[in-house]
Amino acid sequence: MPTGMKKETYTILETNVRLSESKVWKYQRNYFEQRGQKAWFDGEVPFYGTSNSFAACTQAELLLSLLEDLPDPKPKIRIIELGAGTGKFAHLFLCALERIRPERIRKNDFLYILTDFTLSNIREYPKHPALRSWFKKEIIDSALYDLERPEDIRLQSNGSSLLEEPNCLYVFIANYVFDGVPQDLFEVRNDCLYEVRVCTSHSESSWIETDPYNLGKIQIRLEERVWNDGPYQDASWNRILRTYRTGDAELFLSFPTTAFRCMETLSERFRKSIFIICDKGTSTIEDLVPFRAQGPVEHGSISTPVNFHAIGQWARNKDWQVWEDTEERDYLRLNIYTPLESKFANVDREYSRINRTLSLDDYVYLRRSWEKLTEIVPLREIISCLKISSWDPKVFLMFYDKIINQLDSGPSDVSQIEALKRGLFFIRQKNFFDTEEDVSFALGTVYGKIGESSEAASAYRESLERYGENLHTKFNLALCLIDSGQPDEGIILLNELRAKHPDLPIPALTPLRNGNEQENVFQ
Repeated sequence: MPTGMKKETYTILETNVRLSESKVWKYQRNYFEQRGQKAWFDGEVPFYGTSNSFAACTQAELLLSLLEDLPDPKPKIRIIELGAGTGKFAHLFLCALERIRPERIRKNDFLYILTDFTLSNIREYPKHPALRSWFKKEIIDSALYDLERPEDIRLQSNGSSLLEEPNCLYVFIANYVFDGVPQDLFEVRNDCLYEVRVCTSHSESSWIETDPYNLGKIQIRLEERVWNDGPYQDASWNRILRTYRTGDAELFLSFPTTAFRCMETLSERFRKSIFIICDKGTSTIEDLVPFRAQGPVEHGSISTPVNFHAIGQWARNKDWQVWEDTEERDYLRLNIYTPLESKFANVDREYSRINRTLSLDDYVYLRRSWEKLTEIVPLREIISCLKISSWDPKVFLMFYDKIINQLDSGPSDVSQIEALKRGLFFIRQKNFFDTEEDVSFALGTVYGKIGESSEAASAYRESLERYGENLHTKFNLALCLIDSGQPDEGIILLNELRAKHPDLPIPALTPLRNGNEQENVFQ
């Protein structure tokens, strides 16, 4: 007799609860508290979309345009990044500022504060090789701050609370943050507002409540639709919800309750404030149709598209100024909100330029098109792509083999080699050591190919320090040392390598040329 299919059994964790009150957010916190920075570095949670050189440079340019519009030309600046995660965006943002307007980054007048709710992340920031120098210069500080349970922003360097200062601008940056914090879901049908309740369950034989990977094991079902025309004590929130009752239109929307509370608290504490928010989400009512995904999605952590339309309504109801990206976007929107009353003519122009030419969402697609390039790409075109990316290390790795092929194929224009050399400096400066691929080794090899043996040796040393012992790296380092006027050290290293690896080839001490070097280069 056939046994048939085994019936799967489920254990109900909760039923008929608001999404903002669901256990999923407790599991979310457990995940980030226990996984720490490995959540991003192990590829479980995507973060490159907002933590790349192009995105950081775009936001740096926006900040500079904001500063140009302020009545006081030289205010103190406090940048507070909410949910800073790995700290990579901060590093790239500061590199961009240092390149464009280095005088803006002055000790005492400027401070970038990395905040997170997990103590493990806060402790890691000062140790990170890319962030260490910023901490040493006192350009960066860190603070334990939980935007779900807002208290003081207490600086780790001296234990003091961040307080409002005269002539000081407070810029709050939230990248991929408000999509991963508690919010609610609503549905509009027949001109009526319904609160969407959720049910969570699992089919595990045993259940450990503190397991960091519970989010991947639970099923979230959108269950009850409860008619509720005034679900919140805050009347202003209910007024925003009523704007979605638009006659016959059927809508399904998230409601960013935590974002509202966070922005309310911080803007009351720091009146001269600006909020720059970059996330996946919707900016128009037309986007809030039922067939578009508005509910939670699991990818290591849980995220829900941000209802930027509601945030814009909330801000306008307070007479704030709002810059909203209302174009069709699949991945990212970059919006700005501020209670300041200044006329921001420069911001208007810069924000319009970004969305008219190359937005962060456009850049996602552009970079994907580069990944599909299979034919030979001339060096001039590669350099143009790298410039557009603001010399992003990940894009450099994408083009690395093509760069080597071009350099090995024969002499390139001197101006192209000079442009590449300048770009390599920025790539090395921006390297966050967050990829499995060894950016430092790749930099060393390209430097060597264009005759910059000293820079190549320095990059190879960095590779050995960050990625550990490697025969190829040491061999190349030895050649670069010989070629850069340090033959004794280079020959000692070669002899050490040959003692361990007798089959290692003996290189010619007069290197071959490929035409792209100014003096000597290893081949």
